[in-house]
Amino acid sequence: MVSSISDRGVAKRIFLSLLVAGTVLIGPGSLRAFADANAVIGMNNEGVKALNAGNFALAIQKFEAALQMDKGYQLARENLAIAHNNYGLQLAKSNPQEALKQFHQAYYLNKTNATTAQNVEGIIRMLGKDPRDFKTRIAMADQARKSGDFIGAIVEYAEALKIKDDPKTHVNLGDVYRVRDNVDDAIKEYQAAARAGDSAEIEVKLGQALQAKGDLPGAVAAFGRALGFNPTDSDTLDALQAAWEDALKKDPLAPDNHIGLGQALQFRGDFGGATAEYRQAIQLSKGNNPTAAKLLAALPDLIKKATIDKHINNAADLITKKLYVPALEELKLALAQAPNNPDIWVNMGICYQQQEEYQKAIDSYQKALQLDPRNSAAAEGFKACTQSLQDKMIAQSEGAAGDAYKAGRYDEAVKLYSALVTKDPKNAAYYYNRGAAEQMLKQFDQAMADYNTAMGLDPKNKTYSNAMESAKEAKVKPMIDAAVAKHQAKDYAGAIDGYQAALAIQPDNAPLWFNLASAQYAMENYSRARDAYQKALEVDPKGQIDDLYLMAVIDEHYGKGPVAQGEYLKYMSQAPNGKYAAAAKERLTALNRGDAPQKIKGAAELAAEKDADDAVAAAANLNNAGKTEEAIAQIQKAISLQPKVADYYAVYGSYLQKLGKIDDAMAQYKQAASIDPKNPKNKEY
Repeated sequence: MVSSISDRGVAKRIFLSLLVAGTVLIGPGSLRAFADANAVIGMNNEGVKALNAGNFALAIQKFEAALQMDKGYQLARENLAIAHNNYGLQLAKSNPQEALKQFHQAYYLNKTNATTAQNVEGIIRMLGKDPRDFKTRIAMADQARKSGDFIGAIVEYAEALKIKDDPKTHVNLGDVYRVRDNVDDAIKEYQAAARAGDSAEIEVKLGQALQAKGDLPGAVAAFGRALGFNPTDSDTLDALQAAWEDALKKDPLAPDNHIGLGQALQFRGDFGGATAEYRQAIQLSKGNNPTAAKLLAALPDLIKKATIDKHINNAADLITKKLYVPALEELKLALAQAPNNPDIWVNMGICYQQQEEYQKAIDSYQKALQLDPRNSAAAEGFKACTQSLQDKMIAQSEGAAGDAYKAGRYDEAVKLYSALVTKDPKNAAYYYNRGAAEQMLKQFDQAMADYNTAMGLDPKNKTYSNAMESAKEAKVKPMIDAAVAKHQAKDYAGAIDGYQAALAIQPDNAPLWFNLASAQYAMENYSRARDAYQKALEVDPKGQIDDLYLMAVIDEHYGKGPVAQGEYLKYMSQAPNGKYAAAAKERLTALNRGDAPQKIKGAAELAAEKDADDAVAAAANLNNAGKTEEAIAQIQKAISLQPKVADYYAVYGSYLQKLGKIDDAMAQYKQAASIDPKNPKNKEY
């Protein structure tokens, strides 16, 4: 909303613009209107008194009464304009919308008054609108027209046309003039509309206005131009017939009027009425009217054409309603009378096309093209139906291929999809479907080749990439199963070959990399095992996190203590509850306190450890059974297998001590202490 300060500023500018312009009777102290000494002038003088007294409503009433007495009294007209203008000034602040109506009235009465024009623009700005915007003025005009304020509509449409010459606006302004019975101005606006952008509607309105004025020749000419835009327009035909009937009323004996009415009836399809009018024209011309005779002679052909057109139009109407069977019946009736009409053949093609009878449609379009090689509708229809027929045949082939696949006839499905690939080698779905059938036949290499082609044609389709992974998994599964069996049988070399062959097909299979690493580890090829563990970790960082610990173990084996420390620490942070969390913590603690890196125990060493542990367990059982001599033999075996285990010597010493061989026992205790001097138990001995 405009602020009160802005309102006062606008109102002041309106008032000052009137003062500068020198318009009379703008308020107290302004110039006085002139008055004469007769009855009409007396009424004008009463209006002047009311105007000078600021009673603008009464002044308007008096000036309008004076103009009713004498419509040509210019002074009353000028004073009426001033009254409306000053009334608008009075209302500007309290009721700007009503003020606008008063300014409209003033401007309509005196369109040359620039001050009033400024006041109109000023009050529009007070309403928060742009008076220089075409759409704004049109919206205001439409609103005024809708509310019955035709003067306001006239002013606003006229001002909009100053901004933009628009045929529709000329028509709207002409319509308002017609409502006010201002036929001459309406005609001018319709003519201006025709110059700006003619149409059947404009010519009909112009013809009606000319007819209302009594200009029948001009009206008939306008209706003729309207028919040029739309020969079947019912409003135009009605207007043309009415114009000739009006002419005939004025001069019923003029042959030309009968010819004109006959043509109007002929345009409407009333051939009987046209015949009667042409014959009447000939009779009034005493049997000699070449124009009427020519028109009468042409009627049989026109009737035949009209009959054909009727069938064609009926068919067209039925086609729009998608009633193709009855439409074809209408077209066949038309075709019986005009077999060489390409339009009929085109419409028949459309009917067959919509019913998916593509071969019949193609035949119809071809017939139309034989009759008219340049018929674009026939050419487009022929092309579309040819493609549709091919698509239909392909769809049937697709259905047959799909049915064969669902029924488990995979060989047949492969053949059918291969035929489809030949027809459309860029259709990714065909390669995918053929690949699926090949996969079911365990033809994995062929399936993967087709999936790969499908992925190349449609890279964003996840279905194809998923199918490729499925085929790879299916191909490598027996390879992996065989490799795992060899692994379990400790045929590590064979297992490694199998894992590597599977990885060549499925390089992103993290468990495969882990299995390969495990086999290499078992063969004590720790360097390659570490590489395989690392690859598994790269492929699946979360699922293969335990591989990080195993990598650290290998790095520690090769004397890379700091590297191993970092890996143990990283493993513990990422897998605090992991499988090897406790072992990692133990090794990290050992390395942090300066212990030497730990070597990996090979298979032979692990076997020796197991045999030694078994011997110790056997010794313990014998000793408990009171067979200490036999227990000593078992502990000696354990020491021979694992001579660096301090606990074995301590156990040996305890057995000797039990037998009373103190010196020999002491020697074994000393040996235990020398091997593990930090163990407090060894110091006790």
